[in-house]
Amino acid sequence: MYLNNPSELKIYIYLHGGPFFILENLNDDPFTQYFNKMLKNVFIINYPVVKRRGGVIDFQYVYQEIERLKIEKTNYELYLIGESYGGYLASLFSKYNLVEKIICISGFVSIKY
Repeated sequence: MYLNNPSELKIYIYLHGGPFFILENLNDDPFTQYFNKMLKNVFIINYPVVKRRGGVIDFQYVYQEIERLKIEKTNYELYLIGESYGGYLASLFSKYNLVEKIICISGFVSIKY
């Protein structure tokens, strides 16, 4: 987690596209570079990338990470942002009340797509 501005009680959870790579720091992705430049608090989740089953295991992993973050950072609002495959995973959270807002960037609508 990158707390660039602890006084701002918002954390932007970022799910990268891919899914065949991980983000090791904020400079590995243009979206996380932007958050860093704007002094936003960023939490990157590198999901395990389990093929088949429509992303169910990746979704469960991300869900658990968000639940853990919500417990650790009770005073923070959480915003989920996903790009491409990460956007697909983020869209699956629309029926849960874990985050304030969800932003899907170029996410596909079905893993079968």
